[in-house]
Amino acid sequence: MLKLLGSLCILAAGGMAWMDRRRTFRQTLETLTELLAALEEMEGAIRLERLPMPRLLSRAALHRDGPVGMFFQTVVQTLRRGEDLAPAWRQAAGELSLSERDRSALAELGEKLTGDETRACQGIQLVSRTLTASLENLRKQQPEREKRGAALWFSGAALLIILLI
Repeated sequence: MLKLLGSLCILAAGGMAWMDRRRTFRQTLETLTELLAALEEMEGAIRLERLPMPRLLSRAALHRDGPVGMFFQTVVQTLRRGEDLAPAWRQAAGELSLSERDRSALAELGEKLTGDETRACQGIQLVSRTLTASLENLRKQQPEREKRGAALWFSGAALLIILLI
């Protein structure tokens, strides 16, 4: 009976670990999607509304939630403390749970946002292309990654159960 209970606990732990990895991967996809939408809105507001950057960032912070909302809130709070946009943007970008390549591309955008309208929009477009490529790549990998993850966690759990019994 004790072995059966232990086996069920091991199987449940494998399932929970698999679900956690799956949730983390989906959060990354959602973060990239939300970030791309926010950058697209920023570019439109820069071109059409000609909003000053602090107001634009405050608006983005109010209309976004989750990791992307926290990103913009961090930038806005840092700006309110009197710091410059580029370091605030770089620091906030480093806190996002994205790949190193995506974080560095996003961090570099902070330098371009301090320039004129054309430079800011070009920077946003460049980062958007990088993030879009990453998002498409992750979406292509998703089915295979989920299958491999399930196989790994459940076969590991099954091996432990066999060893336990």
